[in-house]
Amino acid sequence: MARLQNRLGDLLSESLVSVMLKDRCRMKKLLNNERGWLLVDSLIAIVIVSFALVSLAGAYRQVSITATSANNYARALHLAQETVEDLKGLEELSSYTLPPTATITRDNFQYTVTVTDQPVTALQSNTKIKPIRVNVAWTEAGSPSIDVYGYIYLK
Repeated sequence: MARLQNRLGDLLSESLVSVMLKDRCRMKKLLNNERGWLLVDSLIAIVIVSFALVSLAGAYRQVSITATSANNYARALHLAQETVEDLKGLEELSSYTLPPTATITRDNFQYTVTVTDQPVTALQSNTKIKPIRVNVAWTEAGSPSIDVYGYIYLK
């Protein structure tokens, strides 16, 4: 009987060992199958980062367009103010003639400057003050232009 018990004990321990080895093999297979998940996780992260970078690139483009437009507007405003001041500073302005429309190039960008008379109000009719309008236009989306109004004194 002792021999039978020893044999049953040996069989039981062998079966436990074989079950544990089988479970260990299954576990290894499962772990081996999960190795591809790191690649999938990496690809998902790359896709998310790519969407973020594309969004930032679109925002950068819009900021660049807006900055260029603001720079062109500032240059046109300066050019219009400069034209008004040049007309005010003419020494011999007894006979009033408007300068022709001019195309001015600054930093490889063209501006069209037009000076026009403005209607004289009742208060200005007896004076030598003449109202003028300086219009500066440039080529950009929307055909922008700026008007600056000023007065010149006729001597």
